[in-house]
Amino acid sequence: MSPQCNVCGQETLFVPQYQQWYCQTCGIYPFMPRAAPFPQQPQPMFYYPPQPYYPQPYFVQPPTAPQPVQYEPPVVGPTVQAAAAKIHASVGMRQATDIQVPAYWAWIIVLFQIVLPVSALITIYILILGSAWEAEVSLGSLLAVILGILLAAIGLAVANSVLVYKLVGRRDGHFRRDFLLSDGMGDYLAATSQATHIDLNVERWTLITLHVSNPPQDRSPALWALLTALIIIIPIIGVVFLFYCLVFLTRDVHRHDERQRAMNLQFEKALLRAGKIGTLSDAWKPLPKRDVAVYVVLSILSLGLFLPYWWYVNIEDMNTHMKNQWEFENALVEKLKAEV
Repeated sequence: MSPQCNVCGQETLFVPQYQQWYCQTCGIYPFMPRAAPFPQQPQPMFYYPPQPYYPQPYFVQPPTAPQPVQYEPPVVGPTVQAAAAKIHASVGMRQATDIQVPAYWAWIIVLFQIVLPVSALITIYILILGSAWEAEVSLGSLLAVILGILLAAIGLAVANSVLVYKLVGRRDGHFRRDFLLSDGMGDYLAATSQATHIDLNVERWTLITLHVSNPPQDRSPALWALLTALIIIIPIIGVVFLFYCLVFLTRDVHRHDERQRAMNLQFEKALLRAGKIGTLSDAWKPLPKRDVAVYVVLSILSLGLFLPYWWYVNIEDMNTHMKNQWEFENALVEKLKAEV
């Protein structure tokens, strides 16, 4: 009879391999002696002697030789003489840049635009009713009318191209000259402020801001004249370039006129503060307002008959602006002669 398990009380099974009784219920050998726990070895204790305190010596930076100071020359501001030289140089350029384009160029375009449609109408009338005039109308007369239409179209394209070249070239030259004039005006205010010890920074910096905010951009008059002449070869493209040229000519001169009047006003305010002048001048009148969108619509609705007036507006507005500019410059030059 097998012994009973001392845990669950069930009979155990003898296992010959281990020579022990095995309890199948508990899954243990209940009569196997338990091994004593492995004794833990005591860990050695290391002795760390106290570290002596050695104070660090105070490090003194050795004296260094003085470094040589680089010489910087004093900042020299603009002088009245240098500013006057810029202004005189700008005024001396106006004979080459400020060209008064005569208004008869608009009448030349009117002439070609009248001859061309009249010739076209005569030709259409001859082609439609030629059978009734067969005894009177010859082939030579018909070819003469067609040749007249062709010559009128070429003349109109050439007149437009020449006028574009003149107006765009005048625009570029005048804007470059005014940029030099504005630079000289800013230097003149700086020199006046330095000489009189009067604070003119508000007017001067406003003038300089207007001066650098819209620098002149050349439009290449030869290129635009060539693009406008395409109206003979590719009429649609040529007309588009023609309208665009008229648009930027109208807008640029008005923006430039407003900017230049604002700069001149700041310049006179500074001179008034410095005691150089007694009152502000009101001789420079603004140019009439031109609605570019309305001009485009009227030109399209009138089949181009409004274009001569648009050309006339561009010619006269720039002529008026330059005359006003000349009056201001003449007064400025007389003041410089009295001071320098």
